[in-house]
Amino acid sequence: MQRTQMTWEDTPNNRSIDLEVHWQMTAEGISIEDVTPIRVLLRSDETPKNSIGVHTPGGRRMLSRLIDHQSVAANIAEKELAWA
Repeated sequence: MQRTQMTWEDTPNNRSIDLEVHWQMTAEGISIEDVTPIRVLLRSDETPKNSIGVHTPGGRRMLSRLIDHQSVAANIAEKELAWA
């Protein structure tokens, strides 16, 4: 199993979420084993950027449900193919 840190753009909610992703390569492609949100960067035209750490299991579960795992897998595949 491999571990990658990346940022997922949550455009509808105007924020970015820093993630730690545990994944592995399979015959079918990339299999996401676990996604852990680490930090949320809020963006707004009216206020400066705010960064909030995600420290509680409940907060991590809530954000994990929002994350599009297919786009995370596609992002990892793109990075891995760039190295090949």
